[in-house]
Amino acid sequence: RKEAVECKVSCRLQEMRLEAFNLEETACFVKPRRSDVKNEEIAASFARTDGNARALAYLLDWKSDWDKIQQSNEKILLEDIIKRRIHQAITVAQDKGTLSESELLLQCLSVLPPPIPVHELTLLTGVSVSVLETFAAEMGYLLDRLPQGIMFRDEDGLHYVQQKYPRTEKVIDQLVSCLEKIQDESVYAARVLPDFLLRAKRGERLFNLAKKGTLPHQLSSRTGQDSIRLLRLNAALKFAVWDGNVDQLVQLLVVRSRFA
Repeated sequence: RKEAVECKVSCRLQEMRLEAFNLEETACFVKPRRSDVKNEEIAASFARTDGNARALAYLLDWKSDWDKIQQSNEKILLEDIIKRRIHQAITVAQDKGTLSESELLLQCLSVLPPPIPVHELTLLTGVSVSVLETFAAEMGYLLDRLPQGIMFRDEDGLHYVQQKYPRTEKVIDQLVSCLEKIQDESVYAARVLPDFLLRAKRGERLFNLAKKGTLPHQLSSRTGQDSIRLLRLNAALKFAVWDGNVDQLVQLLVVRSRFA
């Protein structure tokens, strides 16, 4: 995400480590989010999370977990919270008969550029909007719901899913096929597919896309259509250079010259 932001801004980004809260900082964090919180609950949450800000945020978001905060002295690890919430979401999906679609949904969220529009997620995975809403609700604080779509809120949830559902060749091919299938009705798919093919080193599919790919029917203006064509051509040109494919490079440069 940092790389994606850096290419769009002129300033230099500096990473800052989020240190653990002390007891006073924990109280300042918890009280605005729990108006009826007791001092004993604050002390217990600090002791069990070691002041980990994200662990506290997850606990505060899930009332059932927060209500049990004083029932044990066992440490609460961030990864355990993430694992439990994702497992709960998967269990709900399995009860609804959409287990494989929900696993594909997690792979989409962890692999494709964020945020992903809700409509595109339903097209890519076959999950209905109602099931998607239920799944997102079970994931809770792990996901951000933005006007532009859905994405993981922070790196912890994203990294866990990337480890649990690794980016295998099979997954990449499945996502490529899904994106290709919906690109004539999804501007998002049409925009992300070229770079996705480039990163996945799917040269032949990228060359075919640059020369014959269909355009989203929503793009009626020449400017919008040309922007998609240029994305495809530029990605294909990069791959041709990387691959040393002179024949494709010459053909693509001829087509690219029309947009100069």
